[in-house]
Amino acid sequence: MSPISVREYFYTVFFNRVPGGGYIITVPALAEFSVETDDLEEAREIARYAIRDFLDGLIKNGESIPEEKVPPKENQGFFSECIGVQIFFPEPKVKSGSEGP
Repeated sequence: MSPISVREYFYTVFFNRVPGGGYIITVPALAEFSVETDDLEEAREIARYAIRDFLDGLIKNGESIPEEKVPPKENQGFFSECIGVQIFFPEPKVKSGSEGP
Protein backbone atom coordinates (compact mmCIF):
# COMPACT_ATOMS: atom_id res chain seq x y z
CA MET A 1 0.00 0.00 0.00
CA SER A 2 1.40 3.40 -0.94
CA PRO A 3 1.72 6.15 1.67
CA ILE A 4 -0.78 8.97 1.53
CA SER A 5 -0.73 12.65 2.37
CA VAL A 6 -3.60 14.57 3.94
CA ARG A 7 -4.67 18.15 3.28
CA GLU A 8 -7.56 20.06 4.79
CA TYR A 9 -9.70 22.41 2.68
CA PHE A 10 -12.18 24.98 3.99
CA TYR A 11 -15.15 26.37 2.08
CA THR A 12 -17.88 28.84 2.93
CA VAL A 13 -21.26 27.12 2.95
CA PHE A 14 -24.46 29.21 2.73
CA PHE A 15 -27.54 27.96 4.55
CA ASN A 16 -30.64 29.62 3.08
CA ARG A 17 -33.73 29.24 5.28
CA VAL A 18 -36.70 27.96 3.30
CA PRO A 19 -40.19 29.27 4.18
CA GLY A 20 -41.98 26.50 6.05
CA GLY A 21 -38.73 24.99 7.35
CA GLY A 22 -35.54 23.51 6.06
CA TYR A 23 -32.44 24.84 4.33
CA ILE A 24 -30.98 25.10 0.86
CA ILE A 25 -27.21 24.66 1.03
CA THR A 26 -24.87 26.27 -1.51
CA VAL A 27 -21.07 26.37 -1.76
CA PRO A 28 -20.05 29.26 -4.07
CA ALA A 29 -16.49 27.97 -4.61
CA LEU A 30 -17.85 24.68 -5.98
CA ALA A 31 -19.75 25.43 -9.17
CA GLU A 32 -23.46 24.66 -9.21
CA PHE A 33 -23.46 22.95 -5.80
CA SER A 34 -26.90 23.04 -4.13
CA VAL A 35 -28.70 20.67 -1.72
CA GLU A 36 -31.97 20.98 0.24
CA THR A 37 -32.62 19.42 3.68
CA ASP A 38 -34.89 19.86 6.71
CA ASP A 39 -32.46 19.92 9.64
CA LEU A 40 -29.50 22.26 10.26
CA GLU A 41 -27.18 19.59 11.69
CA GLU A 42 -28.08 17.28 8.81
CA ALA A 43 -27.39 20.18 6.42
CA ARG A 44 -23.89 20.59 7.87
CA GLU A 45 -23.13 16.87 7.51
CA ILE A 46 -24.53 16.74 3.97
CA ALA A 47 -22.37 19.76 3.05
CA ARG A 48 -19.25 18.13 4.53
CA TYR A 49 -19.79 14.82 2.67
CA ALA A 50 -20.76 16.53 -0.58
CA ILE A 51 -17.69 18.78 -0.53
CA ARG A 52 -15.43 15.78 0.13
CA ASP A 53 -17.05 13.77 -2.70
CA PHE A 54 -16.82 16.74 -5.08
CA LEU A 55 -13.10 17.24 -4.33
CA ASP A 56 -12.38 13.50 -4.59
CA GLY A 57 -13.98 13.55 -8.06
CA LEU A 58 -11.80 16.46 -9.15
CA ILE A 59 -8.66 14.66 -7.93
CA LYS A 60 -9.60 11.42 -9.73
CA ASN A 61 -10.12 13.41 -12.96
CA GLY A 62 -6.78 15.20 -12.58
CA GLU A 63 -8.44 18.59 -12.10
CA SER A 64 -7.31 21.29 -9.71
CA ILE A 65 -9.08 21.94 -6.42
CA PRO A 66 -10.79 25.35 -6.29
CA GLU A 67 -9.74 27.90 -3.69
CA GLU A 68 -12.18 29.61 -1.34
CA LYS A 69 -13.69 32.73 -2.93
CA VAL A 70 -16.34 34.07 -0.56
CA PRO A 71 -15.84 35.41 2.97
CA PRO A 72 -18.48 34.28 5.52
CA LYS A 73 -21.30 36.78 6.08
CA GLU A 74 -24.85 37.10 7.37
CA ASN A 75 -27.68 38.41 5.20
CA GLN A 76 -31.45 38.30 4.77
CA GLY A 77 -32.74 34.75 5.04
CA PHE A 78 -29.38 33.01 5.10
CA PHE A 79 -26.22 32.61 7.10
CA SER A 80 -22.86 31.06 6.32
CA GLU A 81 -20.23 28.91 8.00
CA CYS A 82 -16.78 27.78 7.04
CA ILE A 83 -16.69 23.96 6.81
CA GLY A 84 -13.48 21.97 6.56
CA VAL A 85 -12.88 18.54 5.04
CA GLN A 86 -9.79 16.32 4.95
CA ILE A 87 -8.74 14.96 1.58
CA PHE A 88 -6.32 12.04 1.28
CA PHE A 89 -3.87 12.02 -1.62
CA PRO A 90 -1.86 8.97 -2.66
CA GLU A 91 1.83 9.69 -3.05
CA PRO A 92 2.89 9.99 -6.70
CA LYS A 93 4.13 6.74 -8.20
CA VAL A 94 7.86 6.59 -8.80
CA LYS A 95 8.83 5.69 -12.35
CA SER A 96 11.11 2.70 -12.64
CA GLY A 97 13.05 1.08 -15.36
CA SER A 98 14.24 3.04 -18.38
CA GLU A 99 15.44 6.31 -16.86
CA GLY A 100 18.84 6.92 -18.28
CA PRO A 101 21.70 9.15 -17.22
